[in-house]
Amino acid sequence: MLPHGPAEVGGTDPIILDIHYANNTWVGVGGDAVSARIRTSTDGATWTNRSIGNIVLRAVHYANNTWVTVGQNGLVYTSANAATWTSRSAGSNTFYDVHYANNRWVAVGNNGAIYDSTNDGVTWTSRSAGSNTFYDVHYANNRWVAVGNNGAIYDSTNDGVTWTSRSAGSNTF
Repeated sequence: MLPHGPAEVGGTDPIILDIHYANNTWVGVGGDAVSARIRTSTDGATWTNRSIGNIVLRAVHYANNTWVTVGQNGLVYTSANAATWTSRSAGSNTFYDVHYANNRWVAVGNNGAIYDSTNDGVTWTSRSAGSNTFYDVHYANNRWVAVGNNGAIYDSTNDGVTWTSRSAGSNTF
């Protein structure tokens, strides 16, 4: 199992924050103040840099024949092949995670940011979910769950359209 969090993949600079394997391809994302970074590999040993901008990318996921990566300033990138990436916009918050399930992409981040897309990341819709920063989102058993700081747990049982706060204490997940 790969550790979750900062890691160096295919070099020493800049930092890679997330990695995902699907469709016979590894994709690592990260960056620094100078450039966003996407690195790809078919074997996990040899990596190709894909420079795409000057923001930090924080999460990457593959589903429905589409790669989606999210990061700072509401930027989202999508790709069908992990080699060519298209810039998309989803607000202005920093995103920390993205996940796909039930024909829907959901991205979560700063200031209660929860956005969803039903057209493979091309356009995104903002959903209201308080003011906490969310760090992770997942889907199972007909329920989306987003977790974050101050013990925040929000869930949605209507495909991410509305979100409800659930009590879980006061610790950051």
